[in-house]
Amino acid sequence: MQQTPAYGILLPLILFFAIFTPDMIGYGTIFNTAYQAGSAIIDQGTRDGVITNELVMKEMTARNMPVNAWEVSYTNVGVGYNQDLKIEFTSSYRIKTLAIIGLNITLPMHVQRTKVSQVFKR
Repeated sequence: MQQTPAYGILLPLILFFAIFTPDMIGYGTIFNTAYQAGSAIIDQGTRDGVITNELVMKEMTARNMPVNAWEVSYTNVGVGYNQDLKIEFTSSYRIKTLAIIGLNITLPMHVQRTKVSQVFKR
């Protein structure tokens, strides 16, 4: 009888994590993939002095990121030494556990990477 309050509190908490753990892992995996793609693109951009559309598309397809699911904005002009390069990925993640019961709830996903260019323009 003394354990009933503990079960009443812990059982819903454990069920919550058991049900939503796959969505938490899925969100984290997609976010991490976008973060790594942004880092690779921004690193190459700082070496070249510009981020090109070909570089962005190549990196996204190499990491199996659907191009039409992401809004990508980046610094697309050549920059000189000590000027910022920036890339942003924006998308949303639909919670699949709630979609099973008919609720269409999405979480926003926004990844931004900024780095200073290392290229001297002459």
